[in-house]
Amino acid sequence: LGDNFVLLIRAHYEVMKTLGIEFDNNFVFDVSNYPILNDLLIASDYLISDYSSIIFDYSILGRPIYCFTYDEEQYYSKRGTYIKLDKELPNSVFKNEDQLLYAIKNQDYNQASKNTIKFREKYVQFYGNATKMTVDTIFKELSSNEFIKK
Repeated sequence: LGDNFVLLIRAHYEVMKTLGIEFDNNFVFDVSNYPILNDLLIASDYLISDYSSIIFDYSILGRPIYCFTYDEEQYYSKRGTYIKLDKELPNSVFKNEDQLLYAIKNQDYNQASKNTIKFREKYVQFYGNATKMTVDTIFKELSSNEFIKK
């Protein structure tokens, strides 16, 4: 990808054991043990995921999402997915690294972001103000409860 990119990898602890990635090159950083995922999402300009539901969380930011499904046939036969990734995910699904890297380097960032926003509008109906909505719901329920009024 060149000097304009830094790659943060946050993987399941069992996956990190098998990746065999060198992390002391000022390009790839293992952030798997970083405790606050939202910090990493906010710091990222792109998300490259596999089958993780993190795509829904990241879509709230309206930034490009890419899906890397190098093991698609094996994954579908063992686990399956709720949606057809190749039909629903913004910015396509890539089965090999060269295709993925080409797409990232040659993308129109604004268009890729718009694709993510379309995905978000379809799948993420409620986001933001979660605390306020929760507290309002609790107060509404409490105030309508006859036991509490007495």
